[in-house]
Amino acid sequence: SVRCSTFAALLLGTGLLVLPARAGIEGFSNDFEDGPGLSMVWSQEGDPAGHKGIADGSYILTDDYGAPGTKLLRRVESVPGSWKHEIEVVLDPFLGAVKTGTDFKWRSIGAGGFIEIALNSFGKMRLYHNDFKGGAGVVHGPARIDYQDGSILRLTVSYDEQADTVSVVYSINGGADVLFYSGGGIDGPVGDVMTERVEAELYKFQDSPAEQAVLGIRRWSLAAGPATGD
Repeated sequence: SVRCSTFAALLLGTGLLVLPARAGIEGFSNDFEDGPGLSMVWSQEGDPAGHKGIADGSYILTDDYGAPGTKLLRRVESVPGSWKHEIEVVLDPFLGAVKTGTDFKWRSIGAGGFIEIALNSFGKMRLYHNDFKGGAGVVHGPARIDYQDGSILRLTVSYDEQADTVSVVYSINGGADVLFYSGGGIDGPVGDVMTERVEAELYKFQDSPAEQAVLGIRRWSLAAGPATGD
């Protein structure tokens, strides 16, 4: 009623009315060292033959040319907020002498679009954004990074809800963080690109050479994070 609304407004103005805090990002952390089986929270999509399971502390993926791509994904059910998304992988073979003709893609998807980091087997990485409103394209890159087969690649995407910006950093073999990108999305705003699911994928885009890339996912995490713009 109007009377109740007015009373609530008065209490809020005096600081006596405490509203429930909004839930944040539903975080997770997985190092894939939990035995031979994959937890039920993960889903395997694409070519079943490309899913090799857990070995030596990594979840192993590969992909054959002509297949729809081999993908591991996890649902994220939460409201928008600031967050930090991180993955640690080893690709071998991938580049090297063979240059397997493959993309490694890592993305997060929400009600307002998705962002994707893709590293191709020619050693170039790009950041892509689709805002589900007609804006879609490469925000940064392709740019060469100093990755070599068998190295540990850590990728981190941090989203600041207050500033509506993302920052992307990477490191190789535990070295210093390298800033790859910091800023907005394809048309400025980034928005909700997290609250539905996260995915990692191998996609072989050319048939020669026949050798398949191998991706080992060592660690994957998502955590709520405070805004850095205040």
